[in-house]
Amino acid sequence: MEDSLMCVISFNSNATLIKVNSTTIFAELKMIVAENFRESYESLLISYSIEKFPNVSFELSKDEDILNMIDYHRSMGLNTVTMTVTKRDEGPTHAIGTETELSVPNVSTQSSEHIEEPYERITIEESERIPNDNPQGEHVWMMNDVVSDSSRIPAWWHEAITGKGQQFESAKEVRMALIYYSIAKKFAFNYVNNEPKRIRASCMFRKETKCPWLLFASPLRNVSTFAIKKFVPQHTCGQHNSTAGHFRASRRWIASMLQSVMKRRPYITPTDIRKELHSQYGLRVNYSKAWRAKETAKDQIFGCARHSYDLLSWYQMKVMETNPGSVFTIEQEDTRFKRLFVSYGACIQGFLKGCRPLLFLDGTFLKDRYKGILLGATAYDGNQGIFPLAFSVCDQENEANWSWFIQGLRYILYNRTEPYNPPHPLVILSDADKGIKQSLKNIFPDAYHSRCVLHLVENYKLKLREMGFASSAAQRISKLLEFAAYKYTEREFKAVLHQIRMTDQRAYQVALSYGPSNWANSVFPGIRYGHITSNVAESFNSWIRVARTLPICDMMDHIRVQIMERMNTRRVMATNWNSYLCPEAEKILQENVTKGSTLEVSHSTAEIFEVSSQKSVQVDLDHKTCTCRAWDILRIPCKHACAAINFMHREMCTSFAIGS
Repeated sequence: MEDSLMCVISFNSNATLIKVNSTTIFAELKMIVAENFRESYESLLISYSIEKFPNVSFELSKDEDILNMIDYHRSMGLNTVTMTVTKRDEGPTHAIGTETELSVPNVSTQSSEHIEEPYERITIEESERIPNDNPQGEHVWMMNDVVSDSSRIPAWWHEAITGKGQQFESAKEVRMALIYYSIAKKFAFNYVNNEPKRIRASCMFRKETKCPWLLFASPLRNVSTFAIKKFVPQHTCGQHNSTAGHFRASRRWIASMLQSVMKRRPYITPTDIRKELHSQYGLRVNYSKAWRAKETAKDQIFGCARHSYDLLSWYQMKVMETNPGSVFTIEQEDTRFKRLFVSYGACIQGFLKGCRPLLFLDGTFLKDRYKGILLGATAYDGNQGIFPLAFSVCDQENEANWSWFIQGLRYILYNRTEPYNPPHPLVILSDADKGIKQSLKNIFPDAYHSRCVLHLVENYKLKLREMGFASSAAQRISKLLEFAAYKYTEREFKAVLHQIRMTDQRAYQVALSYGPSNWANSVFPGIRYGHITSNVAESFNSWIRVARTLPICDMMDHIRVQIMERMNTRRVMATNWNSYLCPEAEKILQENVTKGSTLEVSHSTAEIFEVSSQKSVQVDLDHKTCTCRAWDILRIPCKHACAAINFMHREMCTSFAIGS
């Protein structure tokens, strides 16, 4: 699923629309907002609100805030977010005759070691400025400042070429230094000689204007070190401008600039590279050059993407050697890679011994040079955390690939010396069909398949719009369908469906056509433990966001390390637990115990109780059921069950929870 959000950003009586995604940089977003509303970058504060907490504002101040905002809204199935822009209190104004400092936001980590501060400072003499009309006494730049602004260029670029006698390790270093120097000094040059042992460069306009600028470098005698033998630094051509020399910013040169950035942000897009080069150094490059530079930098850091496929057999052998019990299968077609299936031994054992029989299936796009799809099967651990079980890499999401992947799941669960015997039949949730439904019928005939309610509601809303419903009406009816899916009892479920029927008979018929037994809590034949969405699968896709941009071997090893670190972190956490239940289950149980402490309980038989709250319900401790169906669905004693258990013996609550 695409992770972009449409932001409705308001400031006073004005508003604008901006799309953000997981690669959006906060400083870049703030700069766009400042430009749209024509306000000072430093004076703006950006915040957003969510429906669940309408009176709380969440401030955006860094890149991580944007990622958290996107993850939350996507997990709730939302495509838009409302932001508010306010102005911070202005500090004291500068008195005339003093120095003024202007800050230019740095949207990316500099590759130069000479710049450590997050902002590049420019000192402007007051005598060179003219006062502004605004009452705060601010000052504006003169036109010469804008034309000759070199504040974004690191100081060492200006000193990349110092003069005659300067030495370099190789001819390549000379060429790189020339590029830095020409961009910093804003002039263009041509190579008169560009050879392994002789480099001669002159001003591009030497013939037309007799410009004397010249550089000649060659190796020193009997050594490979290059030295500048002749250097004329003066220009008389008058051809300086803000983009002079930019064409010398080659793919390899940009790749060298990107390496430090891509080690931290391998998911950066060519569009973002173009924006950052411009905002950081004033460089203008086209999209194709940015894309080629990114691929070159990725190859330099992680190795060739094509060669990575050649290493799969070696990686398979190492996984089987170092991870006993793992399943790693590679399928080829005419000696070419077709698809693979991976499930690490620790993941298999962890799922069989510590997870409920519940799996979430989803696919996500890979973003390396050869693209492809990653199919994943994810579960919840005992403390409601992500637990990856298996994943597959293939060319596209279709019935053939899903069937192959699900066959792999069948193998790791049931083709064992100790067959998988869960307390309840296996339940598998997915966001859409795409071949999953039929594959499950063929391969897991005894398992239950459930659709993700959020995706179903989104499809329902689109269907209503196609039928001619207004947007507001489609939204309202879709919310009713989602509300019905969460109901525990069939009576409550039918009551909500009746509201849809009273609103429009056509909408009611469409809701029934989706098959409520596949998505509604009250009529679902299996046990989903309260989970009716595939959010955990989408969380896994977001969790491996960086890995998805890497070559295939690096991607798999990145995921392996992530799983290893997560398991170790949880192992350390578990050593500090002093209760029978995991903290999340213990928290729910304690809340139900507290809520049930005020309820009236009547003893019917040895194991059956009648509990009175807003309405009376019947609790059967022998069969571990309650007519409110919360215990049946969540498999944790509900407040009525806790009240009945407390009526008999307070300490029995935990034992009944463990037995669930």
